[in-house]
Amino acid sequence: MVYGVYSDVGLRRFIDSGIITSEKSIEETQIQPSSLDLRIGRKLYHLPYSVIPGKNVERYLEENANYEIDLHHNGFLHQRNVYIAELLERVKLPPNIMGEVNPKSSIGRTDTLVRLITEGGESFDNISAGYKGKLFLEIYSSSFDIILNEGLPLTQLRLMDSQTKKLSSKNLESLCKCKGLLSYNGKNINPINYTEKDSICLRLDLGGKIPGLIAIKNAPPVDFSKRDQPLSKYFREIIIENNGVVLEKDAFYLLSSKETVHIPKDYCAELPPIATKSGEFRVHYAGFFDPEFTGTATLEVRNNGASFLIRDGKKITNLWFYRMKSSPSKRYGSQGSSYQEQKGAMPAKFFEVNK
Repeated sequence: MVYGVYSDVGLRRFIDSGIITSEKSIEETQIQPSSLDLRIGRKLYHLPYSVIPGKNVERYLEENANYEIDLHHNGFLHQRNVYIAELLERVKLPPNIMGEVNPKSSIGRTDTLVRLITEGGESFDNISAGYKGKLFLEIYSSSFDIILNEGLPLTQLRLMDSQTKKLSSKNLESLCKCKGLLSYNGKNINPINYTEKDSICLRLDLGGKIPGLIAIKNAPPVDFSKRDQPLSKYFREIIIENNGVVLEKDAFYLLSSKETVHIPKDYCAELPPIATKSGEFRVHYAGFFDPEFTGTATLEVRNNGASFLIRDGKKITNLWFYRMKSSPSKRYGSQGSSYQEQKGAMPAKFFEVNK
């Protein structure tokens, strides 16, 4: 038996069989090649702190929330405040299937951290094998006030066999040679210097026309339902010094990998979110890469420690690869993705670059 991540083919089967259900019809646009978009419900709870409630999540929220928000009347969320929403989707997982959750790419690129919570769960973003119940989402925006509507997809779910493991270094070297997982300036990269600890390394690119962006403080709120908000009101270009950029404490950056990533059809990938060995900064919020994605990796970087200089070419993160349970029926980007073939530090789809 092949253990792996379920593609859109398997996700549709789970929806049809009632393993995945929703208060409202699940749209075809929610189904991605290797994940399902999850949507927020109408009610949000404002909490004084981040928390994993454990059992009886709804009761905990009702007893400890500062106040409730009805998105039909008010969708404004203040930055650096904690909110929890019940999601429209629920699951009834078989005992051999588990789930992992990550923010959608556009959400991470606004410096908004969203983390899944389950009934009785002991960690964020994991759905244990055999879980049956509601799903909740913690929402915390660090750089901007945000505006939400009911039904917006903020996060994405991957379902996989509980025995699924990431590819080993040996498997990755073989896959690199036959599939060309990484390229630079149009040429495939030899995997020898890029493979370590069952992962592929990516290096920082600060040599592009726009080497990176930094979030502007006191910007207007970001409306997640719009696509034409002027980028210049929210981000400015970074300043290069000493062949690098100084990551200031508590600032948010959009940067890019030098390498172009190519995900084969029968595989998917994930970027781990924290790179503490390279410095006390978060490298990525949205870690899922779909089968057949091609492009440089946009890196969402937030420095939580002292100001830190990172230079062009520095190893910035690692990429994990997983086998798919079956081939997806549709290609990544077939629904008009904003990020297929991306180059450089690409802002979220909510912004218009030339405004």
